[in-house]
Amino acid sequence: MMDPEEGSLCFVAGLTFIKGAEHTDAAYDLMDAILSPETGKYLIETYGFGHSNRKAFDLVAPEVLTKNALPRDVEEFFSKGVLLKAFSRNEQFAKVFQEIKSGF
Repeated sequence: MMDPEEGSLCFVAGLTFIKGAEHTDAAYDLMDAILSPETGKYLIETYGFGHSNRKAFDLVAPEVLTKNALPRDVEEFFSKGVLLKAFSRNEQFAKVFQEIKSGF
């Protein structure tokens, strides 16, 4: 695992409900499953991803965290990380993306 001196790339993702969505109980079950420490352990060990549940890090062996350049202290990770930022030229990127999709 690379551990650049500039910091590791960090990203934040989320789940949302669409207005009028059906099966909200199932959606909450999915969110609970994704946020569980056991799922976090799996993501850390299998893909080297961090996780939003701090308890997940306690389930992972220290050598696995070291191999994946993930400190047990999440605050340390974010203090050294590089967060993705929104593009300032979203409209331009969207236009180019549409051109590429259409095959020019």
